[in-house]
Amino acid sequence: MMGFCYFYLIAILGSLLLGNEGASVVFTAQPTFVMDGFNQTLSLRCSLDNNRKDKDREIQSIFITRGLTKETHKETVAYIKQGENATAKADLLFINVTGLLNHTDPEGQGYLNLEWKESSAKQAAVYECKVKTALGTKNATLNIKNVVIESKHLLEKISGLEKETLKIETLEQTNSQKIDAFEKIVNLRLSAIENTLNAVAGLHMETGAVNSVKEEFDKKHGHNKKLRKLVDFKVPYQRTPVVYGAISKLDSSKHANLRIRFFIVDISRYSFTLEIETWADTTLHEVQISWLSFDTTL
Repeated sequence: MMGFCYFYLIAILGSLLLGNEGASVVFTAQPTFVMDGFNQTLSLRCSLDNNRKDKDREIQSIFITRGLTKETHKETVAYIKQGENATAKADLLFINVTGLLNHTDPEGQGYLNLEWKESSAKQAAVYECKVKTALGTKNATLNIKNVVIESKHLLEKISGLEKETLKIETLEQTNSQKIDAFEKIVNLRLSAIENTLNAVAGLHMETGAVNSVKEEFDKKHGHNKKLRKLVDFKVPYQRTPVVYGAISKLDSSKHANLRIRFFIVDISRYSFTLEIETWADTTLHEVQISWLSFDTTL
């Protein structure tokens, strides 16, 4: 009886030590949502933090399970044990699993990493990671949400934006009424897209406008007059974003045909370059290009 009590006391003290040293499970996801209709990847990583004095504590196993809620039956998605390789138990056709128990890096001690090449609503669930050591088990949870958004609706809006741009580019003459009408249409399109994209939790998106005036074009000589303007994002993207643009304001001389085109080039995580071009005898007094960028997680 005394032996049992002694063992029980040691187990309790071990659990307290694990908690007092600040040991915790580091469980992260990228992104934190899934969307049907988009070929997006989903990554989960679980490890034990290494902000502890005892960084050499031996990890016995890491298990990742999931259920619709914390209380529902949990399905084992993947695990790694001592003496065994990281193994997937669910979504076998789409998931890649890697892991090491004796690995230590700035992100944590030991790890189990899951990556879905194509995610869908099936991966939307409450995920739990359990890390077992000689002193006890620690766990953490993540809620991967299913964002319901009609991708077809979004693409139709973008397609409509491109059509309005083509209409403006093919105009031979312009006047204030046409300018106002097209400016209103383009701004409404951009607003609709922005509102739709804002429905996606955690999505990085930025909008803006670039203006050019007559004096800038007057400095250019030759048949083709091209301006290049560098646009910096307010916050760097995690990956190269998609950037769309449209002519939202245009003022040109009535004494020559309207000729204008623009290109968005050199897109990176930090910036892009806007090229605005006219040619022949066209005189542009003012051009405004509105742009929209968003994360390619979509």
